[in-house]
Amino acid sequence: MENNTSQEKERVYSFDELPVVINVRELAAVLGISKSAAYTLTHIKDFPVIRLGKRIVIPRDRLKAWLDAHVGSECAFDLGLYYPE
Repeated sequence: MENNTSQEKERVYSFDELPVVINVRELAAVLGISKSAAYTLTHIKDFPVIRLGKRIVIPRDRLKAWLDAHVGSECAFDLGLYYPE
């Protein structure tokens, strides 16, 4: 039997369960993408990110609004055409 305890701890069922701001690791877990892909996402021009020195945080409510605004649309990130500087 496979132990999914660590995966279950990462699973989020509602935005209300998230803290007010999340870090890149949490972003990756919420979206079901790799940490590398989450870092790439934070470089998209309109992505809601706050840089605090070397720390990157994403406000929960802004993330939800950004996702809602991009539902059904294709962005360069989805197509693999985005290359951050």
